[in-house]
Amino acid sequence: MLRHSEFFGRASWEHPTPPDLKTLTPLFDHLDQDYVSVHMPAPRGEMIVELHERVRNALDHIVTTLDNDPEQPRTVLICTHAATMIAAGRVLTGQMPEDPDTDDFQCFTAGLSKFVRKRADPEEGVAGNWTCELNSETSYLSGGAERGWHFNGDESFVAFPDDPREDKEASKL
Repeated sequence: MLRHSEFFGRASWEHPTPPDLKTLTPLFDHLDQDYVSVHMPAPRGEMIVELHERVRNALDHIVTTLDNDPEQPRTVLICTHAATMIAAGRVLTGQMPEDPDTDDFQCFTAGLSKFVRKRADPEEGVAGNWTCELNSETSYLSGGAERGWHFNGDESFVAFPDDPREDKEASKL
């Protein structure tokens, strides 16, 4: 269970969090009881730049873990929310638009995106080392593309500094 999680804009209240292992274990047979989540979103939300940093850190962790796995897995399936998927596409391809509201990586309900690694050299890192071969493909769905989503501003509910990293209370990802 990797809780790279949903994106919630900054707020003065705490957003909901995913259930913990104790809650999920009776419902699912094959959860790794030794796994510890390491890339949690800030409880009071985050700005888009913070989301991208968190997703980059999570993807670095995932790919490094798989590269170091003696079984050398070649495929990983990530099921996530739209904002996180868009950030993942940008991190993996290294294509971060100047305006984060740019509609670059598509996110439709049950869309399938496929990213292929350019070089399997762990020294290359994750960011920019992937090509996007499928961008929220939906042709296998009877209704096709539905409920597309894209960023629309920072979606914050409170005012924060222009650069969230200047805010002493902001999450340091």
